[in-house]
Amino acid sequence: MQCKTLEEVRSNIDRIDDEIIKLIAERGTYVVQASNFKKSEDGVKDNARVEKVILKVTEKARLYGANQDMVETLYREMISRFIGMEMKEYNKKIRILLGGMLNLILRRGAMKYGVSIKQCSSMGKKYGRIQNHVSLE
Repeated sequence: MQCKTLEEVRSNIDRIDDEIIKLIAERGTYVVQASNFKKSEDGVKDNARVEKVILKVTEKARLYGANQDMVETLYREMISRFIGMEMKEYNKKIRILLGGMLNLILRRGAMKYGVSIKQCSSMGKKYGRIQNHVSLE
């Protein structure tokens, strides 16, 4: 489409930006879901997958007449940020699992030795940031 005014050009750029942002948000929802299927930090980072995506998008850039270097740079940055998001989700899942296991161990120990347990929100710096667990009184 050939625009007749600068305002028309800007309006079209704004429309495209709106669509790009919606698609980035949608992509982010799938990235968060992907973290549920990953078994390790290496699975989250998956450099082989990153390179496959980069090859795919630079080829599409070539086909569509976009600047391949710019597309590669944008995608590498976007993927890096999404990996950061995914790592946060993965680590949150691990903390929840570890907290649950710690709860179970402490409850069983408390029952075995006849001591009371008290809910607490943190075991302190010595044990990291595991939440929703119990300690022996």
